[in-house]
Amino acid sequence: MQPAGPVQPRNGGGGEGGRVAQVQPPVRRRAYPAGRVYSPRLSFLQLSDHQCRRRLCLSRETVTSLCEILAMGVASNCVGGHPMPVALKVTVVLNFYASGSFQASSADMCGVSQASAHHCIKVVTEANHANHFINFKMDFASQAETARSFSTIAGFPMVQGVIDCMHVAIRAPAGQSGAFISFHSMNVQLVCDHCKGILRVCPCYPASSHNAFILWKSQVPAPFSPPAHLQGWILGDRGYPLKTWLMTPVRIPRNDAEERYNVSQATTRVTIEQTTGLLKMRFRCLNHSGGALQYLPSRVSRIIVVCCALHNLAMERGDSLADDQGQHVSSSDKDGDTDGEEGPQPPDQQGDGAEGQVELSARETREGGDSNTQAFLLNRVSGTPSDTLGVCSADVTGRGDKELQDASGVI
Repeated sequence: MQPAGPVQPRNGGGGEGGRVAQVQPPVRRRAYPAGRVYSPRLSFLQLSDHQCRRRLCLSRETVTSLCEILAMGVASNCVGGHPMPVALKVTVVLNFYASGSFQASSADMCGVSQASAHHCIKVVTEANHANHFINFKMDFASQAETARSFSTIAGFPMVQGVIDCMHVAIRAPAGQSGAFISFHSMNVQLVCDHCKGILRVCPCYPASSHNAFILWKSQVPAPFSPPAHLQGWILGDRGYPLKTWLMTPVRIPRNDAEERYNVSQATTRVTIEQTTGLLKMRFRCLNHSGGALQYLPSRVSRIIVVCCALHNLAMERGDSLADDQGQHVSSSDKDGDTDGEEGPQPPDQQGDGAEGQVELSARETREGGDSNTQAFLLNRVSGTPSDTLGVCSADVTGRGDKELQDASGVI
């Protein structure tokens, strides 16, 4: 005999077109006893500023502003029970990002369960506020200030950003082992400015993806194309192709001018390595120091974007790390490369002679006037630094300052 189940109305019993109507199960509500005693919960409101910097890697004032930004999307809609306030949710998530440990460690610090910590991480990570902090500055004054600041590093003119990739270790995803090299990680593309702020992040591709492939699949080329036209270029290493808006090193320098160009380009490009090291120093969940992230690649991508947005918020407010934060970062983080403990580097992250590097042909380097642009830079960089500071966008694009101001007003 078959067990009796819920009675379903048949044809004509309220279903449309003879379909069987589905009976919705009743909503269960847990009845909490009136005298239930809850364990004490700890949020950043009970911590000093120094404790916030050590445990959350952000100042107390910055965390307060972050709670105000996330209040509408993170606040609990629960009426009964004992809902978690926004301050507690943000504290759990920031400690998880900063410590690089498991959810249980952050849950124990704040006095909540591991399931509650998992819910907090999911809710805060999925709150869509990253676009307010990660973007290119398109106005003319900001572009001029960025180019001027970059030129003071090594005399390289008209730089609007520096691009490179870093690896973030994750657990092995089921059925996707072929998309990774040597170890399981996400190959994350970053573009930073002179203040070590992040302008673009693309965290969606596995370790097997080459840097140049990620570049063309990302949104980095868009700001350098009309109508949103950035005046200048970004700097990249030998893993990227040479374009009118992307300056790479000369592979085989033949004279002193090309040598000086490579030195100036490499010195300016150190900014992205410092940015990567600072990002992993602040948020150790990206640093592999506490182990790989135990999430699916899609969730890891969102965590990376949120960490980049929080990094920009900290840099904007001038938040410095605690004095003992630097000792947890390996030497490879300071160089902006893949963590040494993560295993051998993928081919696209090794030295200049590694297999898999994108070799530019003579035809590719001359498309779109790229070689002419690099020749212009060779002449500029080989001069005195004071000479390069006076370079304007009209030297390359033929557009005067007034025309550039008119164009920037449309963007």
